[in-house]
Amino acid sequence: MSGSVYIGSEDFTLRAFDSATGTPLWSYLTGGQVLGGPTATSSAVYFGSNDNNVYALDASTGANLWTVDRQRKWDTFGPENKRDYCR
Repeated sequence: MSGSVYIGSEDFTLRAFDSATGTPLWSYLTGGQVLGGPTATSSAVYFGSNDNNVYALDASTGANLWTVDRQRKWDTFGPENKRDYCR
């Protein structure tokens, strides 16, 4: 959704906030930590969780559109200390 910021956390939750005001819009609880950054379009938010699932949520409401079980653990990564690291 335009004007929204999506943030995952170690408490198993992806949260959406209004980017102008910081007002919480919705939250979605998974079965594992949400450490990697989500990918968002105007209609959906896509992200992985340490519960081995990939999720697609409605960007406006946070309703689950679909979930795919990866059936094994996989790691996500991002920039750290101004450098990218891969394992």
